[in-house]
Amino acid sequence: SGWRLVRRVKAGPTWHPATDQLLGTDAYGSPSSHTAANTFSVAFGAFTQFLFATGDGAKWLIANKDEVLGYGGDGSYADSPRNVLRSSVSDEPYAVRWYRRAGNTEDPWVSLADHSEAINAGDILYGGNGYG
Repeated sequence: SGWRLVRRVKAGPTWHPATDQLLGTDAYGSPSSHTAANTFSVAFGAFTQFLFATGDGAKWLIANKDEVLGYGGDGSYADSPRNVLRSSVSDEPYAVRWYRRAGNTEDPWVSLADHSEAINAGDILYGGNGYG
């Protein structure tokens, strides 16, 4: 029944403090709107898709849960093609190379383009463990 904001990081030089690799088990902060200047996470519960977006909504992407977490939620991948359903750069599905490595709690890295290109282009939409 629509999208639900479950994780947000305030503007700044670091990513989310979450270390759950987007499993939705880390909970911290006080949930608020997408425009508030605070960082929080709530338990995700059941879902099938992720919507990642910048605070202003200018950059965003939608991907199925299995593409982000790996099939069954415990998949690891490195520089591996993952399917994006739609994004701010394409209305058509396309593949990008992301990371979700076992033991790397800053993963997954989710971006509009291949991770290596997205770093310099400012097109990374998600990272964890306060990386930055």
